[in-house]
Amino acid sequence: MPDRPRILTAAAIIAVLFGTLILISGGRALISPGAGVVPFVLWFNWIAGFAYIAAGIGLWRSERWAAWLTGAIALATAAVFLGFLWHVAQGGGWMGRTMGAMGLRTAVWSVIAVIALRRRGIAVAVVDHADSRESDDREIPADQPAEPAGTVSTKPTRLI
Repeated sequence: MPDRPRILTAAAIIAVLFGTLILISGGRALISPGAGVVPFVLWFNWIAGFAYIAAGIGLWRSERWAAWLTGAIALATAAVFLGFLWHVAQGGGWMGRTMGAMGLRTAVWSVIAVIALRRRGIAVAVVDHADSRESDDREIPADQPAEPAGTVSTKPTRLI
């Protein structure tokens, strides 16, 4: 077994399988679209299927670029989902399964991106406020003013 965390292996397999299924189902829908198909969603998802497979292969090979690609896929999918929701809100035609599928895609790629980015050490830093309070129990002398509100702290943050 290669020196790759199991969670990245699982993410890679899911990405490739997901991409393959999207290419097959999206290809069929492109050939004979049904009523209520939203063209920009259909085309995005089909093209994204290639990116899904590339990301899965990159994760499998532990390529650093794959983590960035998963993040880009998650953001692009969320953006298209928002566009789809806007389309629906404006009274455009749509199919119920598209709503569920876009929600699922957004969730799956968000999770894969978080896993990949965290494993690559690229995760977004989140301040653990409880940790910050514990490490800053020192008293400020009366003659020294406290940091004014809105000042950027120089205390290190911990990556989750």
